[in-house]
Amino acid sequence: MTSTLTSPRKHSAPEPGSPAAAGFWSLLHAEWTKFRTVRGWLIGMLLAAIVTFALGVLTANATIGCGPTKTGRACLPHIPIGPGGEAVNDTFYWVHQPLTGDGTITARVASITGELHSHGDSTPLTIPWAKAGIMVKTSTKQGSSYAAMLVTPGHGVRMQYDFTGDKAGSTTDRYLKLERKGNSVTGYEGSDGTRWTPLGTVQLSGAPTTVQIGLFVTSPPY
Repeated sequence: MTSTLTSPRKHSAPEPGSPAAAGFWSLLHAEWTKFRTVRGWLIGMLLAAIVTFALGVLTANATIGCGPTKTGRACLPHIPIGPGGEAVNDTFYWVHQPLTGDGTITARVASITGELHSHGDSTPLTIPWAKAGIMVKTSTKQGSSYAAMLVTPGHGVRMQYDFTGDKAGSTTDRYLKLERKGNSVTGYEGSDGTRWTPLGTVQLSGAPTTVQIGLFVTSPPY
């Protein structure tokens, strides 16, 4: 029986200039390029995270400016509250015409019930702040300044202006009058249309030479 001893093979670097050497350096260059590219991705992601965090901190500590003196909560839209404690909407039915310069409008409200009749309900719902009367408004734009004389089912005669102003009148008079002089509007009430009792005078903010004047009706949500 015979045996042959075989020496282990030795692995050596390829000879420079050989095809094996060229393949080795190409593989090394590719791995180095991949490492540099992945490292760039990691650095880019890290920088993006830092910038995002910094912007979040700055935004949380910053104030919102909307003018030379107003910031933060003062910049939020103002929601007016009416005399009944409800939020006011500038919504109503109005028959109007332009009034240039000074002038007067007079009307008589014969009656107003404020009753809401629902189908199948024999007892109507009464809305005490339903309104009918006369109005002077600086324009037809939403939220523009106004003054009104009106009658309500539950709160008598009122002079109301600019969404939150309210002056109480009598509970019986049904004749109403508004008199405009410049930016001033005076409201009157009366029982016969000839004798008048002033209820108040208000200033219309930013009133132009020509305003809108007419008859209106409206009601808050029930």
